[in-house]
Parts: sequence; structure tokens; C-alpha cells
Amino acid sequence: MPFRPINSDHSVSAASFQLQFATMIPANVVAAVKANADLWQKHLPAVSLGQVMQFQVAPDGIGASAVRPGEGIEFSFMRPDGTPAWVMRVQGNAVAVECSRYTRWHSVFAQASGYLRDFLRVAADVDPSLGVTNIVLVVVDDFLWFGESDRKDYDLRKLLAPGPRLAEIAFSVGAVFHSNIGWFEADEQFGGDVLQILNVASSHSDPLCVANNAQAHINIQQVQDYRRPWTIGQLSSEFDTTFTGLFEKMHIRNKSVLQEILVTDAAKEIGLS
Repeated sequence: MPFRPINSDHSVSAASFQLQFATMIPANVVAAVKANADLWQKHLPAVSLGQVMQFQVAPDGIGASAVRPGEGIEFSFMRPDGTPAWVMRVQGNAVAVECSRYTRWHSVFAQASGYLRDFLRVAADVDPSLGVTNIVLVVVDDFLWFGESDRKDYDLRKLLAPGPRLAEIAFSVGAVFHSNIGWFEADEQFGGDVLQILNVASSHSDPLCVANNAQAHINIQQVQDYRRPWTIGQLSSEFDTTFTGLFEKMHIRNKSVLQEILVTDAAKEIGLS
């Protein structure tokens, strides 16, 4: 098979777990996170403090914008080359845990959810009524294509199956394309709407191609943006049911969408069928 997953037994290169708020995270919540930094520094020892800016455009869309500074903090575990393998970022209007050393869902989610559980507990002690508007899961899959240097034998249909989740033109323009499709799905179990965004892009000259001596790189990014109002207190108290259940459900949906767009041989190679 000329297309190969980035890893020997799976194709996931990164995952991000996010909580998003309607406004900037309050300064007293950020201060509480800083005061309890030892909760995260046990596993994410590198700490970075930073200031973020919030831009507010006038309601009519014209005129000067107002700028309001806010504080942020980032915990990370760094590789020897100085790039982060794990990051937890409390900044702006979001809390995000990002992993670029993906192994399997069970172990990665256990670690990421542990960091977020501690954040929810700390934040709920400060302001349990603080509102969360979005819970987001982002999963990135990467495939490399090894073929002739002129790419005349490149055929995307050996990796992806044409269908409603992919732009039709992607199958006729060669090794450089970008497909961006989005749709909403209603969820009755938790009572919200999920914005599904599927970005698929291909390049033949990015660093991943060069590092692996590949002739093309196909990047698949699926964003699941679960939209409904919660409070920090609610998510903290319902962590093992609502919070964990939402992410587990999005994980299952991520696999089903990936299985839908991959051809059978590619799905089998990463254990999806």
C-alpha cells in the first residue's frame, strides 16, 4: 500500500481536549490555577506565564476595537528537542490539553481528563457558576505516500473513498489539495448540537514529507465542537458521567467518520475494521 499511517499501528499524531467559555477566563480562576500549580507540574514540569489580549469589535462591525489584557498559564512536558509532547494551556477563553505523543485513546484520555478534572475542581471552588459554552475534541491523523518522485502514480482513491464528507475536486487535482466540510449533528443523550468539521489537506513539500522521504503527506483533522451551556460546578460534579461520557461519545464518532472516509484496506491497517 503506497499510503502508510504515520505510526506502525495507528494514524493519530495529535489530540486536543478543550473547554471554551463565553468570555475570558476570570483572573481569580487563573490565579487559583497558578496557586495550585503543583497539581499539574508533577507531570507537566515546564511552566510559562503569559498575557493574552481580548479584542472586542464594535457591534456594528466598524470603528475602533477595545483591547482588554488577560493572564494565562501553560504547563508542558518537553521532548529533548524542545517541542512539547503534552501541553495544558489556560488562556483567553479556553482551557486546552494537547497531546502530540499519542499512543491509544484509553491512556491518552485518562491523562488528559485527569488534568481537566483538576482544573474543574480548582475553578469550581472559585466560581461554580462560571459558564462553559463548548466542549471540543480535535483529532489529527496523518498518512504518508511513498511513490514515484514525479507523483504520476499518485491516486488518492487508494486512501480515501469519495463521498459527501470530502470535496470532489480533491480526487482530481493531484497531491496538493484542501477539503473543508462541516455539518451539525443533534445529540439527544446530552441535549446539545455538535458541529463536525472535517479538514483534509495534502502537501508534497512539508517537513513531515522531508523527514520521512515521502512524496506526499495527507493530513486529516476532525474537530467536534459540542455546543450547549454548562457550569463549571456541574461539569466538576458530573465528571464521571457527563464530562467523560461526552468525550467517549466524540471518540466513537471520530472513529466512525474516519472509517467512513477511508478505503477498506487503509481502515484495516489502523485497526478500524
